[in-house]
Amino acid sequence: MPTWRSRRDEARLRRHAAELAGGHGVRTRAVVADLAAADGPGHAVRSTIAQLGRVDVLVNNAGASPFGSFDRISDDQWSAAFELKLLGYVRCIRAVLPGMRAQRSGRIVNVVGMAGHYATSGYVLGALNAALLHLTRSVADLVAQDGITVVALNPGFTATDRLTAALSVLAEEAGTDLATFSDGYLAERVPLGLRGAAGDRGARRVRLLAALRLPDRHLDRRRRRRRAREVLTCRHGAR
Repeated sequence: MPTWRSRRDEARLRRHAAELAGGHGVRTRAVVADLAAADGPGHAVRSTIAQLGRVDVLVNNAGASPFGSFDRISDDQWSAAFELKLLGYVRCIRAVLPGMRAQRSGRIVNVVGMAGHYATSGYVLGALNAALLHLTRSVADLVAQDGITVVALNPGFTATDRLTAALSVLAEEAGTDLATFSDGYLAERVPLGLRGAAGDRGARRVRLLAALRLPDRHLDRRRRRRRAREVLTCRHGAR
């Protein structure tokens, strides 16, 4: 399974690519691109296709908008977040769709975040998460007939530096210290006290979503017949 990863930190990117290749026995290619630039996603996809032949799965996971309330976020911060987190996803999807449509298959996973569902005063740029959820549904409805699935993943509270940064901003705005604020905030929103741990859980969920198959009603007649033969073969083989 060829694997493509794109980010601007070249040394870290190549290290991740080597870890994937060594740990999972896959071919990997590291493509350096600025996904906030107009042609960054196009360059990344063209380079990937030139080296690996095609794109079967796109995982959009670029961008981390700064935390802050409406009063604190400047026009420049709005513009930068829009270019990377929203337009970055849009441009990546736009770049892979022609190839996925031509091969009549593809999987697109947009990693978004819970802020798309739950607004808070301390993270006004979460509005872009809501836009990404709308984008996901809109594109999913558009390309289902082409054999392409588009889904969103909204990770919950996970013990990462980003969560600490978010809680620090909220604590400051509430006029209290981080430890006191965190205990109350998380207890209210995570009744069982179970928080995600940084590691491979998110990656496993992405792999699961990338493996989703479209219901038969979205497939053309020829592909429905082929799937029916696959099911029949499996049933016969099980006897």
